[in-house]
Amino acid sequence: MDDGFLASNPGLASRFSRHVTFPDYSFEELVTIVRQHADASGYTCAADVSQALLAFFQAQPRDQSFGNARLAR
Repeated sequence: MDDGFLASNPGLASRFSRHVTFPDYSFEELVTIVRQHADASGYTCAADVSQALLAFFQAQPRDQSFGNARLAR
């Protein structure tokens, strides 16, 4: 949960005693997610498409706006 969200209400933080952090997917995992979605829709990704996707994901900033798998979908 976003720390800013919890800070917006003083009583809110006390209701969430545990924080779970999920690491971001690797660049290769993001490519796999795209390929799996393509396969499920009846499409096939050529090797050059996978390489282009990898370069695309590597170029994306991993800041607060990074969408993780949302970017791959």
